[in-house]
Amino acid sequence: MVSDFSNDAYRVFDESSQRDVVSYNVLIDGFVKAGDVVKARELFDLMPVRDSVSWNTIIAGCAKGGFCEKAIELFDLMVDLEIRPDNVALVSTLSACAQLGELEKGKKIHDYIERNAMKVDTFLSTGLVDFYAKCGCIDIALKIFDSSSDKKFAYLECNAWWPCNAWVWRIIVGVLLANDRGWGKTRWD
Repeated sequence: MVSDFSNDAYRVFDESSQRDVVSYNVLIDGFVKAGDVVKARELFDLMPVRDSVSWNTIIAGCAKGGFCEKAIELFDLMVDLEIRPDNVALVSTLSACAQLGELEKGKKIHDYIERNAMKVDTFLSTGLVDFYAKCGCIDIALKIFDSSSDKKFAYLECNAWWPCNAWVWRIIVGVLLANDRGWGKTRWD
Protein backbone atom coordinates (compact mmCIF):
# COMPACT_ATOMS: atom_id res chain seq x y z
CA MET A 1 0.00 0.00 0.00
CA VAL A 2 2.81 2.43 0.85
CA SER A 3 4.51 1.48 -2.39
CA ASP A 4 1.33 2.27 -4.33
CA PHE A 5 1.09 5.63 -2.58
CA SER A 6 4.75 6.40 -3.40
CA ASN A 7 4.24 5.44 -7.03
CA ASP A 8 1.08 7.57 -7.24
CA ALA A 9 2.90 10.50 -5.67
CA TYR A 10 5.76 10.06 -8.13
CA ARG A 11 3.33 10.06 -11.08
CA VAL A 12 1.78 13.32 -9.89
CA PHE A 13 5.27 14.79 -9.34
CA ASP A 14 6.43 13.60 -12.75
CA GLU A 15 3.47 15.29 -14.47
CA SER A 16 3.88 18.53 -12.54
CA SER A 17 5.48 21.59 -14.08
CA GLN A 18 5.97 23.11 -10.62
CA ARG A 19 8.89 21.10 -9.29
CA ASP A 20 11.04 22.77 -6.68
CA VAL A 21 13.48 21.66 -4.00
CA VAL A 22 10.65 21.23 -1.48
CA SER A 23 8.61 18.92 -3.73
CA TYR A 24 11.73 16.88 -4.51
CA ASN A 25 12.53 16.62 -0.79
CA VAL A 26 9.01 15.50 0.10
CA LEU A 27 9.07 12.78 -2.53
CA ILE A 28 12.58 11.62 -1.57
CA ASP A 29 11.48 11.44 2.06
CA GLY A 30 8.40 9.45 1.01
CA PHE A 31 10.51 6.92 -0.88
CA VAL A 32 12.92 6.62 2.06
CA LYS A 33 10.06 6.02 4.48
CA ALA A 34 8.57 3.46 2.10
CA GLY A 35 11.93 1.65 2.10
CA ASP A 36 12.74 2.42 -1.52
CA VAL A 37 16.14 4.03 -1.02
CA VAL A 38 17.19 3.21 -4.58
CA LYS A 39 14.29 5.26 -6.01
CA ALA A 40 15.01 8.04 -3.49
CA ARG A 41 18.64 8.14 -4.62
CA GLU A 42 17.64 8.24 -8.30
CA LEU A 43 15.42 11.22 -7.59
CA PHE A 44 18.15 12.89 -5.51
CA ASP A 45 20.57 12.52 -8.43
CA LEU A 46 18.04 14.21 -10.76
CA MET A 47 17.62 17.27 -8.54
CA PRO A 48 18.77 20.49 -10.21
CA VAL A 49 19.23 22.15 -6.79
CA ARG A 50 19.73 20.51 -3.39
CA ASP A 51 19.50 21.94 0.09
CA SER A 52 20.53 20.58 3.48
CA VAL A 53 17.20 18.76 3.81
CA SER A 54 17.93 16.93 0.53
CA TRP A 55 21.33 15.80 1.76
CA ASN A 56 20.13 14.88 5.26
CA THR A 57 17.21 12.85 3.94
CA ILE A 58 19.21 10.80 1.47
CA ILE A 59 22.16 10.23 3.83
CA ALA A 60 19.85 9.18 6.68
CA GLY A 61 17.84 7.00 4.29
CA CYS A 62 20.94 5.25 3.01
CA ALA A 63 22.27 4.63 6.52
CA LYS A 64 18.95 3.37 7.82
CA GLY A 65 18.27 1.31 4.70
CA GLY A 66 21.56 -0.58 4.89
CA PHE A 67 23.34 1.35 2.13
CA CYS A 68 26.05 2.45 4.54
CA GLU A 69 28.83 2.81 1.99
CA LYS A 70 26.57 5.10 -0.06
CA ALA A 71 25.72 7.16 3.03
CA ILE A 72 29.43 7.70 3.70
CA GLU A 73 30.12 8.51 0.03
CA LEU A 74 27.31 11.07 -0.01
CA PHE A 75 28.58 12.62 3.22
CA ASP A 76 32.07 12.92 1.73
CA LEU A 77 30.61 14.50 -1.42
CA MET A 78 28.62 16.95 0.69
CA VAL A 79 31.78 18.02 2.54
CA ASP A 80 33.80 18.18 -0.72
CA LEU A 81 31.14 20.51 -2.14
CA GLU A 82 31.64 22.67 0.99
CA ILE A 83 28.10 22.12 2.18
CA ARG A 84 28.23 22.20 5.96
CA PRO A 85 26.58 19.05 7.32
CA ASP A 86 24.20 19.43 10.21
CA ASN A 87 23.65 16.99 13.04
CA VAL A 88 21.28 14.78 11.04
CA ALA A 89 23.93 14.14 8.37
CA LEU A 90 26.65 13.72 11.00
CA VAL A 91 24.73 11.25 13.18
CA SER A 92 23.49 9.29 10.16
CA THR A 93 27.02 8.98 8.80
CA LEU A 94 28.39 8.00 12.22
CA SER A 95 25.69 5.32 12.34
CA ALA A 96 26.77 4.07 8.90
CA CYS A 97 30.38 3.97 10.10
CA ALA A 98 29.36 2.00 13.21
CA GLN A 99 27.37 -0.50 11.11
CA LEU A 100 30.41 -1.09 8.89
CA GLY A 101 32.96 -1.00 11.72
CA GLU A 102 34.63 2.00 10.04
CA LEU A 103 36.32 3.32 13.18
CA GLU A 104 38.86 5.51 11.38
CA LYS A 105 36.24 7.17 9.17
CA GLY A 106 34.07 7.85 12.23
CA LYS A 107 37.06 9.34 14.04
CA LYS A 108 37.61 11.66 11.05
CA ILE A 109 34.00 12.80 11.31
CA HIS A 110 34.47 13.42 15.03
CA ASP A 111 37.62 15.40 14.21
CA TYR A 112 35.62 17.39 11.61
CA ILE A 113 33.07 18.23 14.31
CA GLU A 114 35.80 19.48 16.65
CA ARG A 115 37.78 21.36 13.96
CA ASN A 116 34.66 23.21 12.85
CA ALA A 117 33.56 23.96 16.43
CA MET A 118 30.18 22.40 15.82
CA LYS A 119 27.70 22.44 18.68
CA VAL A 120 27.46 18.99 20.21
CA ASP A 121 23.84 18.83 21.30
CA THR A 122 21.98 15.86 22.77
CA PHE A 123 21.40 14.26 19.36
CA LEU A 124 25.02 14.50 18.25
CA SER A 125 26.39 13.49 21.65
CA THR A 126 24.20 10.39 21.62
CA GLY A 127 25.34 9.60 18.06
CA LEU A 128 29.00 9.87 19.07
CA VAL A 129 28.52 7.70 22.16
CA ASP A 130 26.67 5.11 20.08
CA PHE A 131 29.33 5.12 17.34
CA TYR A 132 32.28 4.66 19.70
CA ALA A 133 30.45 2.08 21.79
CA LYS A 134 29.54 -0.02 18.74
CA CYS A 135 33.12 0.19 17.50
CA GLY A 136 34.39 -1.10 20.86
CA CYS A 137 35.94 2.17 22.05
CA ILE A 138 34.27 2.09 25.44
CA ASP A 139 36.58 4.58 27.14
CA ILE A 140 36.00 7.20 24.44
CA ALA A 141 32.24 6.58 24.59
CA LEU A 142 32.35 7.05 28.37
CA LYS A 143 34.43 10.21 28.03
CA ILE A 144 31.88 11.73 25.64
CA PHE A 145 29.06 10.60 27.92
CA ASP A 146 30.81 12.18 30.93
CA SER A 147 31.18 15.48 29.07
CA SER A 148 27.52 15.52 27.99
CA SER A 149 25.41 18.07 29.78
CA ASP A 150 22.24 16.10 29.03
CA LYS A 151 22.85 13.11 31.27
CA LYS A 152 21.33 14.68 34.35
CA PHE A 153 18.10 13.42 35.82
CA ALA A 154 14.89 15.40 36.01
CA TYR A 155 12.01 14.95 38.41
CA LEU A 156 8.88 14.30 36.38
CA GLU A 157 5.29 15.11 37.24
CA CYS A 158 4.68 11.37 37.66
CA ASN A 159 6.84 11.48 40.81
CA ALA A 160 9.72 9.62 39.23
CA TRP A 161 13.30 10.48 38.36
CA TRP A 162 14.10 10.03 34.68
CA PRO A 163 17.17 10.83 32.58
CA CYS A 164 16.77 14.02 30.54
CA ASN A 165 18.28 12.15 27.61
CA ALA A 166 17.04 8.61 27.96
CA TRP A 167 18.70 7.49 24.69
CA VAL A 168 22.25 8.24 25.76
CA TRP A 169 21.57 6.55 29.10
CA ARG A 170 20.22 3.44 27.36
CA ILE A 171 23.30 3.28 25.18
CA ILE A 172 25.79 3.78 28.00
CA VAL A 173 24.09 1.30 30.36
CA GLY A 174 23.99 -1.27 27.55
CA VAL A 175 27.68 -0.67 26.81
CA LEU A 176 28.66 -1.05 30.46
CA LEU A 177 26.64 -4.24 30.86
CA ALA A 178 27.87 -5.75 27.59
CA ASN A 179 31.48 -5.08 28.54
CA ASP A 180 31.34 -6.06 32.22
CA ARG A 181 32.06 -2.49 33.24
CA GLY A 182 30.01 -2.00 36.39
CA TRP A 183 28.82 1.32 37.71
CA GLY A 184 31.82 1.65 40.02
CA LYS A 185 34.31 1.69 37.15
CA THR A 186 33.38 5.14 35.82
CA ARG A 187 33.23 8.71 37.10
CA TRP A 188 29.81 10.22 37.69
CA ASP A 189 29.05 13.87 38.27
